Amino acid sequence: MPEQNKKSTLQFYDELAQLNYTYVPQWGEEDPFSKAGDYIVKDKYKQVSKALRDSKNDAVLDIGCSSGYYLDVIGGRNSLTIGIDISPWVLRKAKDLRSHCDFILSDIDSCSLPFKDGSFDIVFASEIIEHLQYPSKFMQEIFRVVKQDGILLLTTPNRYDLLSLPQQTIEFIFHPNPDPKEAELSTRVREVFKEYEQYGIVAHTQLFSPREIREFFEESGFTEIRIKGLRLSTVEGTRRFLEKRGYLLRLWKFLFKIYHLTGDIVFFSSNILACGRKKKAS
Repeated sequence: MPEQNKKSTLQFYDELAQLNYTYVPQWGEEDPFSKAGDYIVKDKYKQVSKALRDSKNDAVLDIGCSSGYYLDVIGGRNSLTIGIDISPWVLRKAKDLRSHCDFILSDIDSCSLPFKDGSFDIVFASEIIEHLQYPSKFMQEIFRVVKQDGILLLTTPNRYDLLSLPQQTIEFIFHPNPDPKEAELSTRVREVFKEYEQYGIVAHTQLFSPREIREFFEESGFTEIRIKGLRLSTVEGTRRFLEKRGYLLRLWKFLFKIYHLTGDIVFFSSNILACGRKKKAS
C-alpha cells in the first residue's frame, strides 16, 4: 500500500472511531449491554459465548479489537489477551479501559500478523474480513498464529441476507425517520466516506456468501467448520415508523418473528458466524 494511502487509511479509521464514541458513548460503561433494547449486541455476545464454550482460552487474540470488550468476554481471568487494531485513537481508549490487556497497532491488511507460529488458543475476527484486499492471505496468517487444536471465530456480513429485503423496501418507499442522533451519525459517516473516496477507501471491499466463508476456512487448513446465522441488523427505526400503521405493522411483526425464529439459519440472518479448528498434528 502506498505510504500516502496507508496514512489516509489510519486517519479514516481514527475519524470513524471518534464519531462512534461521540454518538454512542459506551466506552466507559461497566456494562455496555445496560442500554435498553440493545438486542443486537446481546445476541452477538450470546452467540460468541456459545460458540467458544469449553474452548481453551489461555491465549486470546482479537483482530480489529476496537475497545477490547470481547477480550474480556473470551479471555479467562489469567489469560494472555491481546488486541490489534489499525486506529491509534481507538487503542488509546482501549488501553485506558483495559490495562490488563495488551494492545498493538497493526495494519491488518498487511497480511503479516506480528506473532510467532502457534501463539493463540483463540483468534476472534469480528466484521473484519469484508474490509480487506487479501482475505485469503489474512486467513492463512490466522491459521499460522493459531495453536494446534486452537479456534478461529469470525463474523462478517451475509451477502445473502434474505429477510433484510422487506426492511429495505419499507425504508426506500416510506423513508422512516430514525432517532435524531442516529440520523446525524449516518450523515457524518457518509461525509467521512466521501472525503476519503479519493484514496480508494470503501465501506466493504467485498461481501461473502456462507459457502465462500466455508471455502476460506477449508483452503486455510481449518477443520470442524461450523457456519451459523447472526442477527446484527437493526430494525428499530423501521419498527418505530410502523407503530401506527395497522396492517403494515402486523406484517412487519410477522416478518420480525420469523427473523428471530430463524436466527441460526444463515440465509435468514444479516451476518455470518463461522468457527473452525486447527487440527492437531498426527
